[in-house]
Amino acid sequence: LIKLNATQGLTGTLPAVSGANLTNLSAGLTLLSTTNFSGSASNTEISLDHSSHENFLLICDYLEGSSSGSGENCDVIFKRAGQSSFNTGSTDYGFGGSLHDTGTDFNVNQQNTMEIFRGSAPNCEFNFVMFLVGVGNTTSYSSIHTQLNKVDLGGGQSSYMINGCFYSTERVTDMQFSFTAGNVTKLQAKLYGLEE
Repeated sequence: LIKLNATQGLTGTLPAVSGANLTNLSAGLTLLSTTNFSGSASNTEISLDHSSHENFLLICDYLEGSSSGSGENCDVIFKRAGQSSFNTGSTDYGFGGSLHDTGTDFNVNQQNTMEIFRGSAPNCEFNFVMFLVGVGNTTSYSSIHTQLNKVDLGGGQSSYMINGCFYSTERVTDMQFSFTAGNVTKLQAKLYGLEE
């Protein structure tokens, strides 16, 4: 705390501040949906069809798959407004990032998916924070910015930072998670809209 006195140019009694006089302040985040999937499915989807938001924050406290293969990836794809299927063209996405444990960097400019982790066993517990930028507008490419942690149930952890881009300026309405082997067995996440 700073002690204010006459040497700082303040004299007399200062008025109390009323919250009623504060206007045009953004609430920050709005909870839009909660996903609590547990079972076995080849993929799991989350709707991004919230027209009052262009940018989102996805907080996932538990993601897990069935495969114990150590060289697998978690893929993310988008569906555009008005489309019946997800985009999976061979040049629809690009992504890059780092696995901090090994100092491994990677950059893939043209791919049929984005990845939020690679070269790992899906049957561990993963949690992540993902910003989705530009997905709700038609003026910029859509991108994801993910910080992910893997917890090995037997001890140890791994840390990833991965960004991805969808090479389209069309509004995105859905995202899908899947693994390169096995099924999704758990996805617990909350989607927030960022106030503009």
